[in-house]
Amino acid sequence: MMRFKQKWIFWKRQLLIFLFLYLGRPLLNTVIRTCTVKITGSEHFKNMALNDKCILMLWHNRIAPMEYILNRVAPPECTYGAVISNSRDGELLARIVTRYPQGRTIRIHHKAKFRGLLEMIQFLEVPRSVLLITPDGPKGPKYKIKPGIAMAAEAAGAKIVPCSWEGSSYWALNTWDQMRLPKPFSTLTVKFGEPIDLPQTLSVSERSVLLENQLLNLK
Repeated sequence: MMRFKQKWIFWKRQLLIFLFLYLGRPLLNTVIRTCTVKITGSEHFKNMALNDKCILMLWHNRIAPMEYILNRVAPPECTYGAVISNSRDGELLARIVTRYPQGRTIRIHHKAKFRGLLEMIQFLEVPRSVLLITPDGPKGPKYKIKPGIAMAAEAAGAKIVPCSWEGSSYWALNTWDQMRLPKPFSTLTVKFGEPIDLPQTLSVSERSVLLENQLLNLK
């Protein structure tokens, strides 16, 4: 019985991924094209992406329109990597970066976090590589940053660019993070914050709090 239940969960997850990728995502992109999108601070992100080691962080529930946003502001000559878990939610971010010819994913299993951290550091060592992280994912709690992003930034000598968006009208799904989907003809205000260079005098937990506050201030 337990084996059957596990198989059902697996195939149910695959079906949901399929439906989103081939039905939900095109519909979402069509909806976003009806919206008025205002982007500020993108020069911070572009400059970091082209000239320094760059991590782009955003809350998990802000993933939905990022494919459209990055297509407008992301330098095409950069390589983009998404840090994701082996989960259904992780596939959303993975599909964003794999839209780029040089996009790749860094999958982190909950039992192999150290190996995942090493892969993140190695990726950032390559010039013009941008790492995308949702630091409160994959299961939350919402708006609480896990220490991995601070550890990767310190070890690689990378700076972190926070990004977030607000919508004049949106749906909030019944998920752990209340995933936000813009409604048609709404206004999206997208903000890229200034690059964050984490002070080495702070502990990992203190750096996580600093990043948390910076990202919350963009809400």
